[in-house]
Amino acid sequence: MDELKGYYLYLLFYNIDSKKESQEIGFYSPEEKKIKTVSITNNKALREEDETMSGEIPVPLQLEKIKLFKEEVMDFLNERYSLKVSRLLMILSTEQAIKEPVWTITMMRADNSIYNIKMSAKDGRIISQGEVSLFGKQN
Repeated sequence: MDELKGYYLYLLFYNIDSKKESQEIGFYSPEEKKIKTVSITNNKALREEDETMSGEIPVPLQLEKIKLFKEEVMDFLNERYSLKVSRLLMILSTEQAIKEPVWTITMMRADNSIYNIKMSAKDGRIISQGEVSLFGKQN
């Protein structure tokens, strides 16, 4: 993994639907001001992309602060939200405002509604949640 020397981990992204699951891992090089994204589907790295970063600098993801990983979050969602979900998007990154790792979860349902949850990866507390309809109605 010499190509990642000088980069730090800042993002894990999961895209899950009934047919497949894919994952993207984001790395950032402060020296080069570049992002490298590795995409994985069916446990195979499919592509790597480099792009120059402009704007806000990604905050490193500190794995030692994370207590809830993907499996625990999936268990929580299954227990708490018995929803028919057609697609699930999960992003693990460091929330700059609170300086801690946060899961940003988007559940897309068959009725075209979207349920968003922001959850601490450190202690499981719900930071925010809400439902949005694709047709503009918010709950």
